[in-house]
Amino acid sequence: MQNAAVLWYSQTGHSFRLARVAEETLKMKGITPRVENIRRQNGSLPAEDLLVFAFPVFNWSLPWPVRDFIYSMPRAEKKKTALLILTMGGWAANTPYLFKKALAEKNVELANFTTIRCRDSYIPFAKWLPFMDKQELPDENSLSAVRAFLDRSLGERPQRRRARFNPFDPMHWMGAATPKDGPLLFMGPRKFLQDLCTGCGFCQTMCPAGAITGERRDLFWNREKCIGCCGCINICPENAWRLIRFSPDSYDKGLDVPKMVAKLKKTGPTDEKQG
Repeated sequence: MQNAAVLWYSQTGHSFRLARVAEETLKMKGITPRVENIRRQNGSLPAEDLLVFAFPVFNWSLPWPVRDFIYSMPRAEKKKTALLILTMGGWAANTPYLFKKALAEKNVELANFTTIRCRDSYIPFAKWLPFMDKQELPDENSLSAVRAFLDRSLGERPQRRRARFNPFDPMHWMGAATPKDGPLLFMGPRKFLQDLCTGCGFCQTMCPAGAITGERRDLFWNREKCIGCCGCINICPENAWRLIRFSPDSYDKGLDVPKMVAKLKKTGPTDEKQG
């Protein structure tokens, strides 16, 4: 196994940061990694036999861009192996199992997975349950956990971990019962403060649904496209995007957002038909 695809999706920069750690670790093992944003891969089947995924829990389930990618991916003729680095601030619920089940339909086996706790990007929890809002995460221990996970998964005797379904997980059923725009309905509409905007373009570059349109500081929010992921809220360095019900002190400003956006801008525009 000489090549691997590292496929990431991130709303705050945390999953992106761990994907880069995975890239470095694979190189040290003599494996050549190709690192891509999962939103750029729709409709394609990665050529690599090893697929390493890094993405967050969204509404106690798979993020919509991850679902879109898997559903659009052609079925592999030869079985591929997948590893999952799942980031979360609160509860993973049955996300690894749902991911395993979706991959299996494409002849991809989820061989192992790990969960890495990060700062909570779910803004209501960050406000109401501050003890869960670990602002210092991910830290160096988190990065070491990713390296150790890949060591275990790709060693001489690879560790396997089966993702199981827990029917008694209350968060699973809450997420399953929530409509696609449920988080948006719960947290309310977005408000754009043009006088604070610097025209950096972070929000447009990272929005998985193409819900932010316009140019530079003249931006508009499309309610019909928005899935309520709060990426624009968490990513904006100047808090020009706001939630009416929650103040900026509850927003999750990932340290790696500038690097993440620069990476995407360098490789071209994303597909705005997502969501």
